[in-house]
Amino acid sequence: MELRHLTFFLAVANEGNITRAAEAVHTSQPNLSRQLQELEESLGCKLLNRGKVITLTEAGELLKRRAEEILRLTAKTEEELSESPAEMAGTVAIGFGEMKPVQDIARLAVSFKAHYPNVRFDFFTGTADQVKEQMEKGLLDAGMLLEPVEIEKYDFFRLEKKVQFVAVMQSSAPLAEKKSVTPQDLAPLPLIFPVRRNVRNELFSWFGEYAQKLNLAATGNLAANTAILVQNGLGTAIGSDGIPVPLGMENQITCRPLEPELSFSAVIAWKKSVRLSPLAGAFIRFAKSELKPN
Repeated sequence: MELRHLTFFLAVANEGNITRAAEAVHTSQPNLSRQLQELEESLGCKLLNRGKVITLTEAGELLKRRAEEILRLTAKTEEELSESPAEMAGTVAIGFGEMKPVQDIARLAVSFKAHYPNVRFDFFTGTADQVKEQMEKGLLDAGMLLEPVEIEKYDFFRLEKKVQFVAVMQSSAPLAEKKSVTPQDLAPLPLIFPVRRNVRNELFSWFGEYAQKLNLAATGNLAANTAILVQNGLGTAIGSDGIPVPLGMENQITCRPLEPELSFSAVIAWKKSVRLSPLAGAFIRFAKSELKPN
């Protein structure tokens, strides 16, 4: 199995048609069909269901995911090896969740690009667990992670400002009239929690004696979608302050701080014992100088 096989396979998987796939990778249909046959023979399994519309078998779905990762990692490796420290051109890949400190990443990116105009950023949004998974695969140079999170495998520094957790509710809800909300206020309501287990455990601890009686209606990993669920009446969500509210819903959603306060630190982390590209190393040093508390 060679990289060209994966490139051709992804073209067919994405297009669902041999003719369009051949055009996309600038080859002939017979050559493309031959390459796909070689790939299936080398792997010893059927990857495609051939018909008017080509679909993937279960093995094909697995290979598609892995092929996308392999080709991304290959492109990133080639770029890193061709980087010139003097020119500082290339891509810095950063992951983060939906939280207020992303504003720091935005400011860092603008300032860093002012120093190195040929830099391009590749941003990935997901939970801390998803960002860590991408770093483990070598697809991200660094990530901004919201604690609690296991970071024994990483070098990191904490940001000075903590991320406060809030209750997200319909603006018409009775609790929207309060300045803050307590475990007793929230316990009788259907609730939407973050999907991360570590964060959920912290929330259960915050609820104390009410934790065993909670009505957990849903969990979610994207704050904007969670806001839509709240707006439609599924429940009251608990998440980090500064969640993105979809356009047109600004007057329909209200956030109230928790009492007692519940807040977590955010860290910028990167893998230990991994030699960073010159560009990624320069960005992390820049981030430390700008964000690390004295």
